[in-house]
Amino acid sequence: MRRRARCRQGSIGPDGSLEATEPDLTAEEARDLATDLYRAQDALAFVGECCDIADREQRPITTADVREWLKGARCGRQLAAAGG
Repeated sequence: MRRRARCRQGSIGPDGSLEATEPDLTAEEARDLATDLYRAQDALAFVGECCDIADREQRPITTADVREWLKGARCGRQLAAAGG
């Protein structure tokens, strides 16, 4: 699920700090961001593990390999459901 990044709007206050003109994230937006962050961290850790395995087996690592690994670990059921 991709969503556009939203910059916090505001103006510069008298003390030089940013004064927000719109509310902070909603609880749902915060949960969504936390889920996205968790998935990104998980994918990064998975790529690291795959690189370690490839290094141990002395296999070259290609950009295509890393792109595939970034999709994350997929169990047999997920692969069957995706038709792959």
